[in-house]
Amino acid sequence: MRTTGDQDYYDAVLLLKDTILHAATGDITFHSYVDAGDDGVANAASYGLTVNTLVGDNVFLQRVGENQQTGADPDGLAYLQTDAFQDPLGLDLEDRVTAPAGRPG
Repeated sequence: MRTTGDQDYYDAVLLLKDTILHAATGDITFHSYVDAGDDGVANAASYGLTVNTLVGDNVFLQRVGENQQTGADPDGLAYLQTDAFQDPLGLDLEDRVTAPAGRPG
């Protein structure tokens, strides 16, 4: 999903495929858990999440990939990647990723 402005996800997110989110001019904030859906394959994480913000921040207010909801893969997320894009203007903009204390997501 591509937007300008902020993206806020208030409900728990259960990924059912690899997902890419992009906010050109705002923050991307997850207010609840983020987990990958279980595809039934044992000992293999199913899906991952890429979060890109050009001038905003990536904010996770709950833990990520820790099987916190029904239908979540017990193996966690396959990956969590932030700001994978190349800066076309060469501005070398810094971005912040905010997550709760404890095990990294």
